[in-house]
Amino acid sequence: MMAGNGYSQFCPVAKATEILDQRWTVLIIREILAGSSRFNDIHRGVPRMSRTLLSQRLRQLEAESIIVRRETNGGHEYQLTDAGREFWPIIEALGRWGFDGLTRLPTTTSTRPSCCGICIAASTRRLCLDNGLSSKFTFETS
Repeated sequence: MMAGNGYSQFCPVAKATEILDQRWTVLIIREILAGSSRFNDIHRGVPRMSRTLLSQRLRQLEAESIIVRRETNGGHEYQLTDAGREFWPIIEALGRWGFDGLTRLPTTTSTRPSCCGICIAASTRRLCLDNGLSSKFTFETS
């Protein structure tokens, strides 16, 4: 988190909010959780976000040890750290809440198949866990 932008509170909720309340950050984490690891793949998931701002947010997430940037043969890949993977239940809960509310959204609202997959997986995973079943998901989109 950049100096001066925090809540200056010794509170776990305030610390988490300092990371998550930056515009687009939750959606970037969602994209990486959904399997996007390269810059262009992540950007396809948040197409209205400028590339400059995406770069800035990725650097901020890296500074907070939420993601790591690894050199590859074709450039860079971004991966969640253990701390970043801990956001899964938060994204899952947001997805479940949003999926349940899809019927209330205006018809002009568009959805992305990969994010719907997270929402469906979240809802189904909870159903499976509540009933003692195992769950493994594979989503294909066209």
